[in-house]
Amino acid sequence: MDDIDEQSLGSTAGGDEVATPLADHPRRPRLATVLRGVGQTLVTAGLVVLLFVAYELWITNIFTHAEQHKIHNKLVQKWAS
Repeated sequence: MDDIDEQSLGSTAGGDEVATPLADHPRRPRLATVLRGVGQTLVTAGLVVLLFVAYELWITNIFTHAEQHKIHNKLVQKWAS
């Protein structure tokens, strides 16, 4: 069981050094982290704008068509009487 614990901790063959998870990944510069956050925010904002444009083009068209159909029927009834 000691072998499993040493392997899971990432020890070397001599057992003197223990690798930490942070040692495997170098730290990112602050600018790269900020730019990544800004990029993700811009992509998210772009998707929200794209969804709004789709709503304006297609969903409002469905509502407008239904209202125009009602008004058309009322006008036809009025002209028939």
